[in-house]
Amino acid sequence: MFTQVLQPLAYAEVLLAQFTRLSRAPDAAALMAGFARAVVELSGCELAQVYLLDATHTHLRVSAECLNGSVQARETAELPADYNGGQLLQFALCQNRVVSLTDLSTSLYETGFLPLQASPWHAFLCVPLVNHQKAVEGLLVCASIQRVDLQGYAKSLGQLGAFVLGQL
Repeated sequence: MFTQVLQPLAYAEVLLAQFTRLSRAPDAAALMAGFARAVVELSGCELAQVYLLDATHTHLRVSAECLNGSVQARETAELPADYNGGQLLQFALCQNRVVSLTDLSTSLYETGFLPLQASPWHAFLCVPLVNHQKAVEGLLVCASIQRVDLQGYAKSLGQLGAFVLGQL
């Protein structure tokens, strides 16, 4: 799992510490905010967004967002089931597949779900969040202004997300 990350032992130690920290979250809001912050720390990205499906599985809503190390207070935004052109999110959600791009700025995909930055987003990772029954319950989105390959983080971040879903 850690062969594609720099300093795999150090990464594993930080990942384990995040599992421990998240297990102590006092409530769902703190858990989601802590998860978004942990993803930023683990991946080195400037942005982490956590989307969860509603009970009917027809809408995604932003449950937490961490931008540049700070959890963002944000109106709960919902995206309808077709995600209005959000092909990256729709593909990851419907196909239960990781999406990783190293040069998002030159892609043809709509990225209106990402906050505007002074520098364009380059690296992108979208990981389906699955419950213990392997059903998709949401998405984890990471983005960076750096051109880096985030694919190596997908499995460990997905497992951390599954843990968080189990805590809810």
